[in-house]
Amino acid sequence: CELVAKAFKRFKEIQIEGYDNKVTFSQSKQQLNERLNKLKSSLDAILHKQHYEGVEYNKWLETHKPFHWFAEFYEIMESGGFDVIIGNPPYVVYTRKIGKNKVSIADRYKLKNYKTLSTNNLYSFCIERSYLLQNKAGKFGMVLPFGATSTPNMIDLVKLVRENKGLWISNYDERPSHLFSGVCLQITILLSSTNLTENNVTKLIHWNTEQRNYLFNYFFYENIAEKYFINLPLKLNYYIEKLILNKISKNIKISKYFRKSTPHKAYYKSAGGRYFKIFTDFIPEFSSSDETVSTAKKEIYFSTKTEKELAIGAFSSSLFYWFWRINSDCRNLTAKELNNFPLDLKLISELNVDKLLLDTRKLLRGLKSNSIEKLAKYEASGSLTYQEFRPKLTKHILDNIDTVLAEHYGFTEEELDFIINYDIKYRMGKENNEE
Repeated sequence: CELVAKAFKRFKEIQIEGYDNKVTFSQSKQQLNERLNKLKSSLDAILHKQHYEGVEYNKWLETHKPFHWFAEFYEIMESGGFDVIIGNPPYVVYTRKIGKNKVSIADRYKLKNYKTLSTNNLYSFCIERSYLLQNKAGKFGMVLPFGATSTPNMIDLVKLVRENKGLWISNYDERPSHLFSGVCLQITILLSSTNLTENNVTKLIHWNTEQRNYLFNYFFYENIAEKYFINLPLKLNYYIEKLILNKISKNIKISKYFRKSTPHKAYYKSAGGRYFKIFTDFIPEFSSSDETVSTAKKEIYFSTKTEKELAIGAFSSSLFYWFWRINSDCRNLTAKELNNFPLDLKLISELNVDKLLLDTRKLLRGLKSNSIEKLAKYEASGSLTYQEFRPKLTKHILDNIDTVLAEHYGFTEEELDFIINYDIKYRMGKENNEE
Protein backbone atom coordinates (compact mmCIF):
# COMPACT_ATOMS: atom_id res chain seq x y z
CA CYS A 1 0.00 0.00 0.00
CA GLU A 2 2.86 2.38 0.80
CA LEU A 3 4.46 1.64 -2.57
CA VAL A 4 1.15 2.35 -4.29
CA ALA A 5 0.85 5.63 -2.38
CA LYS A 6 4.33 6.70 -3.49
CA ALA A 7 3.59 5.80 -7.13
CA PHE A 8 0.29 7.67 -6.96
CA LYS A 9 1.97 10.73 -5.41
CA ARG A 10 4.60 10.77 -8.17
CA PHE A 11 1.94 10.42 -10.90
CA LYS A 12 -0.07 13.28 -9.38
CA GLU A 13 3.00 15.54 -9.14
CA ILE A 14 3.80 14.98 -12.82
CA GLN A 15 0.23 15.85 -13.79
CA ILE A 16 0.13 19.02 -11.67
CA GLU A 17 3.63 20.31 -12.45
CA GLY A 18 3.46 19.46 -16.14
CA TYR A 19 6.01 17.52 -18.18
CA ASP A 20 8.12 18.06 -21.27
CA ASN A 21 8.63 14.44 -22.12
CA LYS A 22 5.66 12.09 -22.53
CA VAL A 23 7.93 9.18 -21.65
CA THR A 24 8.14 10.41 -18.03
CA PHE A 25 4.35 10.59 -17.80
CA SER A 26 3.87 7.15 -19.41
CA GLN A 27 6.46 5.54 -17.15
CA SER A 28 4.89 6.94 -14.00
CA LYS A 29 1.43 5.84 -15.13
CA GLN A 30 2.69 2.34 -15.99
CA GLN A 31 4.43 2.04 -12.65
CA LEU A 32 1.28 3.10 -10.80
CA ASN A 33 -0.84 0.55 -12.70
CA GLU A 34 1.68 -2.21 -12.00
CA ARG A 35 1.68 -1.41 -8.28
CA LEU A 36 -2.12 -1.26 -8.18
CA ASN A 37 -2.54 -4.54 -10.05
CA LYS A 38 -0.09 -6.28 -7.70
CA LEU A 39 -1.89 -4.94 -4.64
CA LYS A 40 -5.34 -5.84 -6.03
CA SER A 41 -4.19 -9.37 -6.87
CA SER A 42 -2.93 -9.84 -3.30
CA LEU A 43 -6.19 -8.52 -1.82
CA ASP A 44 -8.28 -10.64 -4.23
CA ALA A 45 -6.46 -13.78 -3.09
CA ILE A 46 -6.97 -12.94 0.59
CA LEU A 47 -10.68 -12.17 0.12
CA HIS A 48 -11.25 -15.37 -1.87
CA LYS A 49 -9.50 -17.51 0.74
CA GLN A 50 -11.43 -15.92 3.63
CA HIS A 51 -14.96 -16.12 2.19
CA TYR A 52 -15.19 -17.92 -1.18
CA GLU A 53 -12.75 -20.84 -1.08
CA GLY A 54 -15.45 -23.20 -2.39
CA VAL A 55 -15.73 -21.24 -5.67
CA GLU A 56 -13.16 -21.63 -8.48
CA TYR A 57 -10.90 -18.55 -8.31
CA ASN A 58 -11.09 -17.30 -11.92
CA LYS A 59 -14.85 -17.85 -12.04
CA TRP A 60 -15.20 -15.91 -8.78
CA LEU A 61 -13.18 -13.01 -10.22
CA GLU A 62 -15.52 -12.89 -13.22
CA THR A 63 -18.80 -13.12 -11.30
CA HIS A 64 -17.99 -11.02 -8.22
CA LYS A 65 -15.58 -8.44 -9.67
CA PRO A 66 -13.98 -7.59 -6.30
CA PHE A 67 -13.27 -3.91 -5.73
CA HIS A 68 -11.00 -2.76 -2.92
CA TRP A 69 -11.55 0.86 -1.93
CA PHE A 70 -8.40 0.81 0.17
CA ALA A 71 -6.33 -0.14 -2.86
CA GLU A 72 -8.06 2.02 -5.46
CA PHE A 73 -8.10 5.13 -3.27
CA TYR A 74 -5.28 4.41 -0.84
CA GLU A 75 -4.29 8.00 -0.12
CA ILE A 76 -7.92 9.08 0.43
CA MET A 77 -8.92 6.14 2.62
CA GLU A 78 -5.69 6.37 4.63
CA SER A 79 -6.49 10.01 5.44
CA GLY A 80 -10.01 9.19 6.69
CA GLY A 81 -12.17 8.96 3.58
CA PHE A 82 -13.78 11.21 0.99
CA ASP A 83 -14.64 14.83 1.71
CA VAL A 84 -17.72 14.75 -0.53
CA ILE A 85 -19.74 11.90 -2.04
CA ILE A 86 -22.48 12.62 -4.57
CA GLY A 87 -24.43 10.29 -6.81
CA ASN A 88 -27.57 8.98 -8.45
CA PRO A 89 -27.58 5.32 -7.37
CA PRO A 90 -29.60 2.58 -9.10
CA TYR A 91 -33.28 2.31 -8.15
CA VAL A 92 -33.35 -1.51 -8.28
CA VAL A 93 -35.08 -4.05 -6.04
CA TYR A 94 -32.57 -6.44 -4.47
CA THR A 95 -34.74 -9.52 -3.84
CA ARG A 96 -37.72 -10.20 -6.08
CA LYS A 97 -39.60 -13.04 -7.74
CA ILE A 98 -38.88 -13.31 -11.47
CA GLY A 99 -39.18 -15.87 -14.28
CA LYS A 100 -37.68 -19.38 -14.39
CA ASN A 101 -34.76 -18.37 -16.59
CA LYS A 102 -33.76 -15.32 -14.57
CA VAL A 103 -32.53 -14.79 -11.03
CA SER A 104 -32.71 -11.75 -8.78
CA ILE A 105 -29.62 -9.79 -7.74
CA ALA A 106 -29.79 -11.39 -4.29
CA ASP A 107 -29.37 -14.86 -5.86
CA ARG A 108 -26.19 -13.79 -7.65
CA TYR A 109 -24.62 -11.54 -5.03
CA LYS A 110 -25.18 -11.95 -1.30
CA LEU A 111 -24.86 -8.88 0.89
CA LYS A 112 -23.90 -9.33 4.53
CA ASN A 113 -24.06 -7.13 7.61
CA TYR A 114 -25.92 -4.23 5.98
CA LYS A 115 -28.17 -2.25 8.33
CA THR A 116 -30.47 -1.36 5.43
CA LEU A 117 -31.13 -4.88 4.06
CA SER A 118 -34.78 -4.59 5.11
CA THR A 119 -35.31 -1.80 2.54
CA ASN A 120 -34.57 -4.26 -0.26
CA ASN A 121 -33.25 -1.67 -2.72
CA LEU A 122 -29.77 -1.04 -4.12
CA TYR A 123 -29.88 2.70 -3.53
CA SER A 124 -30.07 2.09 0.23
CA PHE A 125 -26.97 -0.07 0.11
CA CYS A 126 -25.12 2.57 -1.94
CA ILE A 127 -25.95 5.17 0.71
CA GLU A 128 -24.83 2.91 3.55
CA ARG A 129 -21.53 2.20 1.79
CA SER A 130 -21.06 5.92 1.10
CA TYR A 131 -21.24 6.76 4.80
CA LEU A 132 -18.47 4.24 5.46
CA LEU A 133 -16.29 5.83 2.78
CA GLN A 134 -16.60 9.49 3.79
CA ASN A 135 -14.52 11.18 6.46
CA LYS A 136 -15.81 12.47 9.79
CA ALA A 137 -16.49 15.96 8.41
CA GLY A 138 -17.74 14.65 5.07
CA LYS A 139 -20.69 15.89 3.06
CA PHE A 140 -23.02 13.72 1.07
CA GLY A 141 -25.70 14.11 -1.62
CA MET A 142 -27.88 11.58 -3.45
CA VAL A 143 -30.71 11.83 -5.98
CA LEU A 144 -33.31 9.25 -4.89
CA PRO A 145 -36.88 8.19 -5.53
CA PHE A 146 -39.30 10.11 -3.30
CA GLY A 147 -40.23 6.90 -1.46
CA ALA A 148 -36.74 6.77 0.07
CA THR A 149 -37.83 9.11 2.87
CA SER A 150 -41.62 8.71 2.79
CA THR A 151 -42.49 4.98 2.87
CA PRO A 152 -42.46 2.75 5.99
CA ASN A 153 -40.24 0.07 4.40
CA MET A 154 -37.46 2.68 4.23
CA ILE A 155 -37.38 3.40 7.98
CA ASP A 156 -34.03 1.63 8.44
CA LEU A 157 -32.49 3.80 5.70
CA VAL A 158 -33.84 7.00 7.26
CA LYS A 159 -32.63 5.86 10.67
CA LEU A 160 -29.15 5.33 9.23
CA VAL A 161 -28.86 8.78 7.63
CA ARG A 162 -30.17 10.47 10.77
CA GLU A 163 -27.38 9.13 12.99
CA ASN A 164 -25.45 12.30 13.93
CA LYS A 165 -26.02 13.85 10.51
CA GLY A 166 -27.80 17.05 9.56
CA LEU A 167 -30.22 16.50 6.69
CA TRP A 168 -31.62 18.67 3.92
CA ILE A 169 -34.43 16.83 2.13
CA SER A 170 -35.96 18.50 -0.93
CA ASN A 171 -38.86 16.76 -2.72
CA TYR A 172 -40.02 17.20 -6.32
CA ASP A 173 -43.35 16.08 -7.73
CA GLU A 174 -43.74 14.60 -11.20
CA ARG A 175 -46.57 16.98 -12.23
CA PRO A 176 -46.77 19.31 -13.99
CA SER A 177 -43.03 18.90 -14.68
CA HIS A 178 -40.45 16.36 -13.49
CA LEU A 179 -36.71 16.41 -12.82
CA PHE A 180 -35.73 13.61 -15.22
CA SER A 181 -36.83 14.45 -18.74
CA GLY A 182 -38.93 11.64 -20.18
CA VAL A 183 -39.33 9.87 -16.81
CA CYS A 184 -42.39 10.68 -14.66
CA LEU A 185 -40.96 10.02 -11.24
CA GLN A 186 -41.21 11.81 -7.90
CA ILE A 187 -37.69 12.61 -6.73
CA THR A 188 -35.95 13.43 -3.46
CA ILE A 189 -32.54 15.08 -3.23
CA LEU A 190 -30.99 14.06 0.09
CA LEU A 191 -28.08 16.13 1.42
CA SER A 192 -26.30 15.55 4.72
CA SER A 193 -23.30 16.74 6.68
CA THR A 194 -21.73 14.82 9.54
CA ASN A 195 -20.84 17.92 11.56
CA LEU A 196 -24.42 19.28 11.79
CA THR A 197 -27.46 17.85 13.56
CA GLU A 198 -30.58 19.81 12.52
CA ASN A 199 -32.98 18.40 9.93
CA ASN A 200 -34.67 20.42 7.18
CA VAL A 201 -37.30 19.45 4.65
CA THR A 202 -39.43 20.83 1.81
CA LYS A 203 -42.94 19.89 0.82
CA LEU A 204 -43.43 17.84 -2.35
CA ILE A 205 -42.88 20.67 -4.80
CA HIS A 206 -45.02 21.21 -7.90
CA TRP A 207 -43.21 23.17 -10.58
CA ASN A 208 -43.46 24.10 -14.26
CA THR A 209 -40.93 23.54 -17.03
CA GLU A 210 -40.21 27.27 -17.22
CA GLN A 211 -38.94 27.15 -13.61
CA ARG A 212 -36.25 24.53 -14.25
CA ASN A 213 -33.35 26.99 -14.63
CA TYR A 214 -34.02 28.61 -11.26
CA LEU A 215 -35.82 25.77 -9.45
CA PHE A 216 -33.39 25.61 -6.52
CA ASN A 217 -33.99 29.31 -5.82
CA TYR A 218 -37.75 28.80 -5.95
CA PHE A 219 -38.31 26.62 -2.87
CA PHE A 220 -37.26 26.89 0.78
CA TYR A 221 -36.56 24.44 3.59
CA GLU A 222 -38.35 24.28 6.93
CA ASN A 223 -36.53 23.05 10.02
CA ILE A 224 -38.41 20.14 11.58
CA ALA A 225 -38.13 19.33 15.26
CA GLU A 226 -37.79 15.80 16.61
CA LYS A 227 -41.53 15.39 17.24
CA TYR A 228 -42.17 15.85 13.49
CA PHE A 229 -39.51 13.26 12.63
CA ILE A 230 -40.34 10.16 14.67
CA ASN A 231 -39.69 7.57 11.95
CA LEU A 232 -40.10 9.40 8.65
CA PRO A 233 -39.94 13.19 8.20
CA LEU A 234 -43.25 15.02 7.90
CA LYS A 235 -43.21 17.29 4.86
CA LEU A 236 -44.07 20.46 6.77
CA ASN A 237 -43.02 23.48 4.73
CA TYR A 238 -44.66 26.32 6.67
CA TYR A 239 -44.84 27.27 10.33
CA ILE A 240 -48.64 27.45 10.08
CA GLU A 241 -48.70 23.74 9.25
CA LYS A 242 -47.08 22.96 12.59
CA LEU A 243 -49.79 24.98 14.33
CA ILE A 244 -52.52 23.08 12.49
CA LEU A 245 -50.93 19.71 13.21
CA ASN A 246 -50.58 20.53 16.90
CA LYS A 247 -54.28 21.45 17.11
CA ILE A 248 -55.68 18.40 15.34
CA SER A 249 -53.32 16.06 17.24
CA LYS A 250 -55.23 16.75 20.46
CA ASN A 251 -57.95 14.43 19.12
CA ILE A 252 -57.78 10.65 19.31
CA LYS A 253 -57.19 8.77 16.07
CA ILE A 254 -60.28 8.11 13.99
CA SER A 255 -59.33 4.42 13.71
CA LYS A 256 -60.95 4.02 17.14
CA TYR A 257 -64.25 3.99 15.21
CA PHE A 258 -63.20 1.43 12.58
CA ARG A 259 -64.84 -2.00 12.79
CA LYS A 260 -64.00 -5.37 11.23
CA SER A 261 -67.30 -5.98 9.45
CA THR A 262 -70.65 -4.17 9.57
CA PRO A 263 -73.33 -3.10 7.05
CA HIS A 264 -72.07 0.51 7.32
CA LYS A 265 -69.27 0.66 4.76
CA ALA A 266 -67.33 3.50 3.16
CA TYR A 267 -65.50 2.89 -0.12
CA TYR A 268 -62.28 4.43 -1.41
CA LYS A 269 -59.38 3.69 -3.76
CA SER A 270 -55.87 3.09 -2.44
CA ALA A 271 -54.32 4.20 -5.75
CA GLY A 272 -54.97 7.24 -7.95
CA GLY A 273 -56.59 10.50 -6.98
CA ARG A 274 -53.59 12.78 -7.20
CA TYR A 275 -55.34 15.98 -6.09
CA PHE A 276 -58.47 14.72 -4.28
CA LYS A 277 -59.23 11.79 -2.01
CA ILE A 278 -62.64 10.35 -2.91
CA PHE A 279 -64.75 8.38 -0.43
CA THR A 280 -68.29 7.16 -1.13
CA ASP A 281 -71.09 5.21 0.52
CA PHE A 282 -71.73 3.39 -2.78
CA ILE A 283 -69.57 1.07 -4.86
CA PRO A 284 -68.12 2.99 -7.84
CA GLU A 285 -68.92 1.37 -11.18
CA PHE A 286 -66.17 -0.82 -12.60
CA SER A 287 -66.19 -3.63 -15.14
CA SER A 288 -63.55 -5.26 -17.36
CA SER A 289 -63.57 -7.52 -20.40
CA ASP A 290 -61.73 -10.27 -18.51
CA GLU A 291 -63.93 -9.88 -15.39
CA THR A 292 -61.07 -8.84 -13.13
CA VAL A 293 -61.80 -6.84 -9.98
CA SER A 294 -60.06 -3.57 -9.15
CA THR A 295 -57.41 -4.35 -6.53
CA ALA A 296 -57.35 -0.67 -5.51
CA LYS A 297 -60.94 -0.71 -4.18
CA LYS A 298 -60.98 -0.70 -0.37
CA GLU A 299 -63.61 -0.61 2.38
CA ILE A 300 -63.85 0.77 5.92
CA TYR A 301 -66.52 -0.38 8.36
CA PHE A 302 -68.28 1.65 11.07
CA SER A 303 -70.76 0.90 13.86
CA THR A 304 -73.45 3.33 12.66
CA LYS A 305 -74.54 5.14 9.53
CA THR A 306 -73.85 8.49 11.20
CA GLU A 307 -70.25 7.58 12.02
CA LYS A 308 -69.77 6.37 8.45
CA GLU A 309 -71.07 9.61 6.92
CA LEU A 310 -69.07 11.82 9.31
CA ALA A 311 -65.91 9.89 8.40
CA ILE A 312 -66.64 10.12 4.66
CA GLY A 313 -66.96 13.91 4.99
CA ALA A 314 -63.73 14.19 7.00
CA PHE A 315 -61.72 11.92 4.69
CA SER A 316 -62.97 13.84 1.63
CA SER A 317 -61.91 17.19 3.09
CA SER A 318 -58.99 19.37 2.05
CA LEU A 319 -57.75 18.97 5.62
CA PHE A 320 -57.34 15.23 5.14
CA TYR A 321 -55.79 15.81 1.69
CA TRP A 322 -53.17 18.01 3.41
CA PHE A 323 -52.67 15.41 6.15
CA TRP A 324 -52.18 12.72 3.50
CA ARG A 325 -49.65 14.86 1.57
CA ILE A 326 -47.41 15.53 4.59
CA ASN A 327 -47.50 11.90 5.80
CA SER A 328 -47.54 9.71 2.70
CA ASP A 329 -45.67 8.86 -0.50
CA CYS A 330 -48.22 11.19 -2.22
CA ARG A 331 -49.24 8.40 -4.58
CA ASN A 332 -50.99 5.75 -2.51
CA LEU A 333 -53.56 6.06 0.24
CA THR A 334 -52.60 3.52 2.90
CA ALA A 335 -53.92 2.36 6.24
CA LYS A 336 -51.18 4.41 7.92
CA GLU A 337 -52.70 7.75 6.87
CA LEU A 338 -56.28 6.61 7.50
CA ASN A 339 -55.61 5.09 10.91
CA ASN A 340 -53.54 8.02 12.15
CA PHE A 341 -55.89 10.84 11.15
CA PRO A 342 -56.88 12.58 14.42
CA LEU A 343 -60.64 13.04 14.74
CA ASP A 344 -62.84 12.10 17.67
CA LEU A 345 -66.31 11.78 16.15
CA LYS A 346 -67.95 11.81 19.59
CA LEU A 347 -66.53 15.26 20.39
CA ILE A 348 -68.02 16.99 17.35
CA SER A 349 -70.75 19.30 18.62
CA GLU A 350 -74.37 18.45 17.84
CA LEU A 351 -74.70 21.51 15.59
CA ASN A 352 -71.53 20.65 13.67
CA VAL A 353 -72.64 17.03 13.34
CA ASP A 354 -75.80 18.19 11.60
CA LYS A 355 -73.82 20.52 9.31
CA LEU A 356 -71.24 17.86 8.48
CA LEU A 357 -73.87 15.24 7.70
CA LEU A 358 -75.77 17.67 5.46
CA ASP A 359 -72.63 18.66 3.53
CA THR A 360 -71.43 15.05 3.22
CA ARG A 361 -74.75 14.00 1.68
CA LYS A 362 -74.56 16.96 -0.74
CA LEU A 363 -71.02 15.91 -1.62
CA LEU A 364 -72.03 12.30 -2.33
CA ARG A 365 -74.90 13.43 -4.54
CA GLY A 366 -72.60 15.84 -6.35
CA LEU A 367 -69.91 13.22 -6.93
CA LYS A 368 -72.46 10.85 -8.40
CA SER A 369 -74.25 13.40 -10.60
CA ASN A 370 -71.00 14.89 -11.94
CA SER A 371 -69.35 11.56 -12.67
CA ILE A 372 -68.93 10.18 -16.18
CA GLU A 373 -68.44 6.73 -17.62
CA LYS A 374 -64.98 6.15 -19.08
CA LEU A 375 -63.63 3.38 -21.30
CA ALA A 376 -59.95 2.39 -21.25
CA LYS A 377 -58.14 -0.23 -23.33
CA TYR A 378 -54.96 -2.07 -22.37
CA GLU A 379 -53.01 -4.67 -24.32
CA ALA A 380 -52.45 -6.88 -21.29
CA SER A 381 -55.87 -6.78 -19.60
CA GLY A 382 -58.21 -5.76 -22.41
CA SER A 383 -60.83 -3.04 -21.98
CA LEU A 384 -62.43 -1.75 -18.80
CA THR A 385 -65.25 0.63 -17.99
CA TYR A 386 -65.15 2.73 -14.85
CA GLN A 387 -66.89 5.63 -13.15
CA GLU A 388 -64.70 8.73 -13.29
CA PHE A 389 -65.37 11.33 -10.63
CA ARG A 390 -64.77 15.06 -11.11
CA PRO A 391 -64.27 16.26 -7.54
CA LYS A 392 -63.18 19.78 -8.36
CA LEU A 393 -66.81 20.45 -9.36
CA THR A 394 -67.74 19.85 -5.70
CA LYS A 395 -64.89 21.87 -4.18
CA HIS A 396 -67.35 24.45 -2.82
CA ILE A 397 -68.98 21.68 -0.76
CA LEU A 398 -65.57 20.53 0.48
CA ASP A 399 -64.92 24.11 1.63
CA ASN A 400 -68.09 23.93 3.77
CA ILE A 401 -66.89 20.63 5.24
CA ASP A 402 -63.49 22.15 6.04
CA THR A 403 -65.19 25.13 7.68
CA VAL A 404 -67.11 22.78 10.01
CA LEU A 405 -63.93 20.82 10.82
CA ALA A 406 -62.04 24.07 11.45
CA GLU A 407 -64.62 25.03 14.09
CA HIS A 408 -64.26 21.61 15.70
CA TYR A 409 -60.46 21.85 15.90
CA GLY A 410 -60.39 25.53 16.82
CA PHE A 411 -58.58 26.83 13.73
CA THR A 412 -58.03 30.52 13.20
CA GLU A 413 -59.32 32.15 10.01
CA GLU A 414 -55.75 32.12 8.68
CA GLU A 415 -55.39 28.39 9.34
CA LEU A 416 -58.73 27.61 7.67
CA ASP A 417 -57.74 29.74 4.69
CA PHE A 418 -54.46 27.82 4.38
CA ILE A 419 -56.28 24.47 4.32
CA ILE A 420 -59.01 25.53 1.88
CA ASN A 421 -56.43 26.94 -0.53
CA TYR A 422 -53.79 24.23 -0.03
CA ASP A 423 -52.41 23.22 -3.46
CA ILE A 424 -55.36 25.09 -4.99
CA LYS A 425 -53.53 26.02 -8.20
CA TYR A 426 -52.94 22.38 -9.06
CA ARG A 427 -56.13 20.94 -7.63
CA MET A 428 -58.35 23.32 -9.58
CA GLY A 429 -56.15 24.57 -12.43
CA LYS A 430 -55.39 23.29 -15.92
CA GLU A 431 -52.53 21.15 -14.58
CA ASN A 432 -55.17 18.83 -13.16
CA ASN A 433 -56.24 17.94 -16.69
CA GLU A 434 -52.77 16.70 -17.66
CA GLU A 435 -53.58 13.38 -16.02
